[in-house]
Amino acid sequence: MSSKSKIDTIKEILGLKVEVSFAKQKLDDGTQLEAESFEEGKDVFILTEDGAKVALPIGEYDYEGKVLSIKEEGVIASISEKTEEAEPKEAELEQEVLDESKEQEEEQLEDDLKPMIEAMDARISALESMLQEFSAQKETNERDISLVESKEVKEEEVKMAIETEPIVHNPIKKESNEQHFSLKNLTIAERVNLMIKNKK
Repeated sequence: MSSKSKIDTIKEILGLKVEVSFAKQKLDDGTQLEAESFEEGKDVFILTEDGAKVALPIGEYDYEGKVLSIKEEGVIASISEKTEEAEPKEAELEQEVLDESKEQEEEQLEDDLKPMIEAMDARISALESMLQEFSAQKETNERDISLVESKEVKEEEVKMAIETEPIVHNPIKKESNEQHFSLKNLTIAERVNLMIKNKK
């Protein structure tokens, strides 16, 4: 039971029904607060939509350029002016920690990947040099192939030229067992016999 409700209970018992006006204040986040007055040591409540009052939880709350500090639930500990150099909020600190850890992870990842990247660069360079060697070899092979093809064409032309040469009759000399006689040394009768013999 809050101190306000205790006071109201006592007033009812004594029959003192005094209207007390409460100050209302809206926080920067839109939450509606109510207190007898916004001073140190006074009770402060959150007004809900249905009109119920709930003690303000422990923490610091911003409103109209001021900071409301609650150290005991529902009781104002202090009210101070909001300064630009105020300590960062917990969410901002968490964000800074997250950003810092993200940077560290990125640096670590970069450090981990650096040897891999260097190895890949070396492999790429090796592949490029191999590609150049293959290109040079391909050009050499193409030249060799064209030389072979031109040589084959020339050989084919020579072969065709040889094949197309006309065949010349080259009679083979027959050797005979006959003896060659000179007709001058033969008599007329021998000559006539020789002629008859050759006609057969």
